[in-house]
Amino acid sequence: MRGYGRAVGDTAFHLQQDVPVPKPNQGEALVRVLLAGICATDLEIVKGYKAGFHGILGHEFVGTVVSANGDSSGAFPTGTRVVGEINICCSRVDCRACQSGDLVLKRNHCENRKVLGIFNHNQGAFSEYLTMPLENLHVVPDKISSRIAAFTEPFAAACRIIEQNLIQPGDKVAVIGDGRLGLLIALVFCLTCEENNLTLIGKHEEKMNILESNQIKKIVLDDDTKIASDSFDIVIVATASIRGVEMATKIVRPLGKIIEKTTCSPAGSNGCGYIDVLNDIVVKEIMMIGSRCGPFATALTLMKEHYDDVERVLSKMISSSYPLKDIDQAIADASQKGTIKVQIQMAAFTNE
Repeated sequence: MRGYGRAVGDTAFHLQQDVPVPKPNQGEALVRVLLAGICATDLEIVKGYKAGFHGILGHEFVGTVVSANGDSSGAFPTGTRVVGEINICCSRVDCRACQSGDLVLKRNHCENRKVLGIFNHNQGAFSEYLTMPLENLHVVPDKISSRIAAFTEPFAAACRIIEQNLIQPGDKVAVIGDGRLGLLIALVFCLTCEENNLTLIGKHEEKMNILESNQIKKIVLDDDTKIASDSFDIVIVATASIRGVEMATKIVRPLGKIIEKTTCSPAGSNGCGYIDVLNDIVVKEIMMIGSRCGPFATALTLMKEHYDDVERVLSKMISSSYPLKDIDQAIADASQKGTIKVQIQMAAFTNE
């Protein structure tokens, strides 16, 4: 099969033509990939983040089950459309997270976890086939198109904030960042909160206008933009930059919360006052909270129940689509400023 990655001994990523089709172990399924989404993490890995990565890249996908090894319940018959949670847990008897009984602790913090196409895992989604544990798979409702289902992983990450129960009625909330994740967080807020207490802060008015809801106030940043200090109870940072955290510490109120949704890239950090950021956290007694992978079941339910609204927004977020043979161009396109989401179409995909 074909797959985009980096083999041992290679210095660059490229489309490999003769990757062996993986064989599912007991408790795993072989999945034929239909569509895969390019994420900022993929772009960072191509640029050198996690320099030791070798294998096939990619973790956002929708596909169909080819075979399920050990599916005694019959939940995944051949042809079933599925998406997959990216954290693959060890389930060992000596793993504190896996044996805790806490499903979130196991899902997000297994000490021996593999992360699909990112960490300790070499069979990512930028390929024609992949294997996944059955416990990681979720059936895609018929109502949800494959193009929209391919957003399930980042949509679930946005839902993690709801799962963490961090926003209370009456809270004034700001989201900093108008990229893929920032837009999805704002969308999830609109679908789950009835109040008009959300402000989206970003640099690109055209991207923020994808969200048409009157529940959202939008602030477009430029050199003259001033946002009052201590304006918000909760600030969600989705910028992958320490600059976003720096802004958040200024505009959140004392005893407020900052929710950091992305790891920060060293790029763009020059000149940031790290000491000022830490001082603000201490002096204002700000609660800093990390938030990462989220619940796929919740995400799919929200997508299904609000499908018209979800489809209208997510379809506008798809900047372009490329066949797998043109993945180098897709990566280049996804790296351009202003691009929101680029999808890779595998041979098995048919337009819906």
